[in-house]
Amino acid sequence: MVLDASVEVRGAVVYGSLTVMLVIMPVFFLTGLAGSFFRPLAMAYVLATFASLVVALTITPAMSLLLLPGRSDRRREAPLVTLLKKPYRGALPALISRPFWALAGLGGLLAATLLTVPFLGEEFLPKFQEYDFLMHWVEKPGTSLEAMDRITIRASKELRAIEGVRNFGSHIGRAEVADEVVGPNFIELWISLDRNVDYPRKVADVSLLPAPNEVKRENASRRIDVTCNVRDRDLGAVARDIESRVGQLQFDRGYHPEFLGEYAAQQQSRRRMAGMGLIALLGIVVLLYSEFRAWRLVLLAMLSFPFAVIGGLLGVWLGGGSLSLGSLVGFVTVVGIAVRNDIMMLSHFRHLEEQEGMEFGDQLTVRGAEERLAPILMTALTAALALLPLAVGGNRPGHEIEYPMALVILGGLLSSTLMNLFLVPSLYRAFGRVRRPPALDDAAD
Repeated sequence: MVLDASVEVRGAVVYGSLTVMLVIMPVFFLTGLAGSFFRPLAMAYVLATFASLVVALTITPAMSLLLLPGRSDRRREAPLVTLLKKPYRGALPALISRPFWALAGLGGLLAATLLTVPFLGEEFLPKFQEYDFLMHWVEKPGTSLEAMDRITIRASKELRAIEGVRNFGSHIGRAEVADEVVGPNFIELWISLDRNVDYPRKVADVSLLPAPNEVKRENASRRIDVTCNVRDRDLGAVARDIESRVGQLQFDRGYHPEFLGEYAAQQQSRRRMAGMGLIALLGIVVLLYSEFRAWRLVLLAMLSFPFAVIGGLLGVWLGGGSLSLGSLVGFVTVVGIAVRNDIMMLSHFRHLEEQEGMEFGDQLTVRGAEERLAPILMTALTAALALLPLAVGGNRPGHEIEYPMALVILGGLLSSTLMNLFLVPSLYRAFGRVRRPPALDDAAD
């Protein structure tokens, strides 16, 4: 019995896990600061998925043979599963008999959700709630160590006198074998702020003083940097306003503006993820066709994408309504989980028809969906429980990247699980029948 069960789910588990690993691949091609943040997360996710696949194919069947009781003619289920199956079994026939209502409902939900996208804000990386920062202090070359020591002590006294400054530390210069070699005229100050104090924003007098000129060049051309920080508005809206205003200006011959910074990096990362996402999508289609050998089943499995998007966008709105790179990574992650659940459901329908000889129809669909209720719920609940502390904890310091990502994944898990359990059986009953060529039927006989 253990061998039969392992063989039944082997294909779905392998193709589902490969899909999950493939869908996260675009994250590995992020560059710059975004890549530094998200590539380690993607690597850990892929390695964990691969390890779970190996365990599911080898250790789990072996441990089942050793630890589970001998074969019994009676199938016993957990009380909670029995309790959930009863209303689920009662609701399925009504849904299965109305597939076009299911399609209309899905289309309406997706359209209503997508209509909210233009109102979302845009951020590259979240606003980090950091209360510890470094300050570099550079004096004239040749300044003595004693003078730098006096300057540091004075800076320490003045900074610690400001309300809200909790700790102060410093070091002067660097060792010769350090990663950053500087002279004794260089001071690095470490300042910690009390998060509970509304510390003064103005901590210094500002004045114009003569200083050495610096001529910056890039690609054999002079350049001048004009920078600004964004507050109380999302990065995308401010960047588009600036581009619109600057685009109306007339520049002399030989002068032209270039828009760089976080917004440009955000757009570059999105384009890169979109391009690699299309390649990953093609790979997913190939995997799905290798599993099902029928385009209509591939299309049914691809419905996981809108399933996940609906709840994922709800998670974005709950997180403040700004679409950051962390949110996009969350979408990528939850799509993989949703596709895997769809594969598990559709593969079981096929197994009942081709291996157990059930006739395609309502009875097969109800039985297949009912038998996949517990595995799909366990998959979704396991992922949700792991992410729940991040979502409940809120946007705390240190969770600025994981918090929006967790909300998107939780929302996508909710919508994709519900639609996988209630809409996929209805759509499979209406569109999932595959007529195999006579040659294949003869070979099966």
